[in-house]
Amino acid sequence: MGFYGRARDIFKELPNTLLTTHMVAKFIFGIGIGILLCEYYDFNRVNVGWGVIIVALVVAIPSTVKIVSSMFEPGE
Repeated sequence: MGFYGRARDIFKELPNTLLTTHMVAKFIFGIGIGILLCEYYDFNRVNVGWGVIIVALVVAIPSTVKIVSSMFEPGE
C-alpha cells in the first residue's frame, strides 16, 4: 500500500469529533484565503463569491453522482 492508501486508512479511523474539527478548520482556512485574495487583488466580492459557488458545485458533481448511484444499486 502506498502513501495515499495509508493516509486514507488513517483518515478513515479518526474519531468523529476529530474529523469534524478537521473539516471545519479547512473550511475556515478556505474562507480566510478567499477574503485575503479579494482584498489583495481588489476583486468584486459578489462576483468572486458566485464564482466560488459555481466551482464548488462543479467539483462536487463526481462525488454526488457516486453517492446517488450507490444508493440505488440493486441487491444491497
